[in-house]
Amino acid sequence: MKLSLDFQKIECSKCGGVRILASPCPECGARAPKGEVNRFVVSRREGLRLVDAAISKLEAHGKERDEPTPDDLIACLLRILEAIPTFVRAPTSDENVTELAGSIVELQSVRDRLEAMAGLRPGIGMRVAKIESARRLERVWELYRTALSADTIVEAQTSASRAQDTMDSAGEPIQSAAELRALSDILGTTERRFQNACSLP
Repeated sequence: MKLSLDFQKIECSKCGGVRILASPCPECGARAPKGEVNRFVVSRREGLRLVDAAISKLEAHGKERDEPTPDDLIACLLRILEAIPTFVRAPTSDENVTELAGSIVELQSVRDRLEAMAGLRPGIGMRVAKIESARRLERVWELYRTALSADTIVEAQTSASRAQDTMDSAGEPIQSAAELRALSDILGTTERRFQNACSLP
């Protein structure tokens, strides 16, 4: 996901270059005057504070009995990725804060349900893989959250890039578990055939 964030910019009084308000000049290193603020950064940070407060008040949906599937994880991620750009446009909007918080709690709920089922048989290996994928998706949000609260464009881009890398790797545990299970099934079938072939008449 390409994250587009606004930052107020002004001319550096020392070198004439362009710097982000409330941040040092990238050209000459001149510090921003004390008390200077960037209203876009302040607004996003206030919105994130509201999101955190909303998350703490929301309850995870723990009554579902069905085991979450990889598709459930994808749905959670897509909801978060759709909520972030809307949040960026109006970070302190009640509707945007509620939707973003709800999307995060939904992912946490899926992970909680998987962890509660972790020791159940059969399917322990795949379940552990889904838990790891869910944790990686939670990490995706943490990195995007860091990007949203960044002081500079470079900091935001760095965190957003790390979020993308983490997102790209989120499905690897499930894929590996699926491949291992397929191999196990093949080996099991081969063993049974061998035993049948070797059995005495």
